[in-house]
Amino acid sequence: GVGRIANVSIPLLVVNSLDDPIAYPKCLGDDPRKVSTSGSGFTLLLITEKGGHVGWPVGMNPATTGWIWMSTIASSFVESVQRCMNG
Repeated sequence: GVGRIANVSIPLLVVNSLDDPIAYPKCLGDDPRKVSTSGSGFTLLLITEKGGHVGWPVGMNPATTGWIWMSTIASSFVESVQRCMNG
């Protein structure tokens, strides 16, 4: 469930996919919306349909295209937080 996430006091991005065989969405509890409304509003929950356990590979050969989707999401989140903090 929500657990320690409810104590989050800094911006936190939680990214999970529905097809993750290890950290499956049920790890977030029966109602993932509770995660996104916990942590004093600092928690952003992003759940995708596919992605697996280790990143969200792009294209037919991730060795050439890399895991750019995951990197872009993380960078965008950090940049957005920074803009908000700077007013």
